[in-house]
Amino acid sequence: METIVTWTLEPTGVGTNLRMEQAGFRLDQEQAYQGAQHGWKNFFNNLEGVMAGEP
Repeated sequence: METIVTWTLEPTGVGTNLRMEQAGFRLDQEQAYQGAQHGWKNFFNNLEGVMAGEP
């Protein structure tokens, strides 16, 4: 399976917005798509904690 993940950083008045987009899932890859949605949510929740200085 091949997908493309694009990361975009955009400065704001108080910091930086991080945008992530993953594209390229085929229609027959619904399970992988759902897994990626769940996995990325967990990744970003953990990233927010790291950026906030949480252990």
